[in-house]
Amino acid sequence: MSLTTLPLLLASASPRRRQILSLLGLPFTVCVSPVDEEALQERYRGPNEGLAQFLAEH
Repeated sequence: MSLTTLPLLLASASPRRRQILSLLGLPFTVCVSPVDEEALQERYRGPNEGLAQFLAEH
């Protein structure tokens, strides 16, 4: 399976990241989470891996 056959989701509102993927010619879908990540980071006191897992699931 090649990289171009795998679905690629950009979970970011970053215009620069969008531009980079477009310049690479990769098909992708933008899927921005409604979660306020900065607010969660301020309240979260565990290891970064736990925060990353929580954000990925929500």
